[in-house]
Amino acid sequence: MFKNYELWTPRISGGIIYILAGLIIMLYPAMTAFLFANVVSVLILIYGVSGIMKWVRSHKEGEAYGRDLVSGIIIALAGLVMIFNIPWVVAFLPVVTGGLLIADGAVKIPSAIAVYKEHKASLLPLILAIALPIILGIVLIAYPIAGIAAMVACFGAFMTAVGVMDIISIMMINRVIRKEAGV
Repeated sequence: MFKNYELWTPRISGGIIYILAGLIIMLYPAMTAFLFANVVSVLILIYGVSGIMKWVRSHKEGEAYGRDLVSGIIIALAGLVMIFNIPWVVAFLPVVTGGLLIADGAVKIPSAIAVYKEHKASLLPLILAIALPIILGIVLIAYPIAGIAAMVACFGAFMTAVGVMDIISIMMINRVIRKEAGV
């Protein structure tokens, strides 16, 4: 079916990987959340250690800033604390996400009012753009444990959908190429 095998194989493989990863994430949301929390914790530790190393290099050259050392130590310690408290990290993710969603919805209010006044735009999309993030944020903060599973499952569903859309788009592109080539 695919004429340009070299071109399509990586894209189809990527789509299949997205689908499989999405399905695994949806089937095992708790495991995925803990894995994600571990990765984030280790990355934060590495970032803190790199800040300390930056200070050490700068100190040898006589251009060290105390803030590099202090921030490196604080970030590295935060990473260590997170590594040894992964359940807390997982539980905290929905609260942070909820707060960000509430802030996102609230920040849109002045823009929505301005758009409505200037362009007499439809109110429904503007209200939805404000209300949905705020409502979702409140739900995530009110029910963080259920929010973890829902967030991870939604992420898995989106990954699966992206994989399916990738494969469908490749098939559609191939159809156009074959039609133009008269095959």
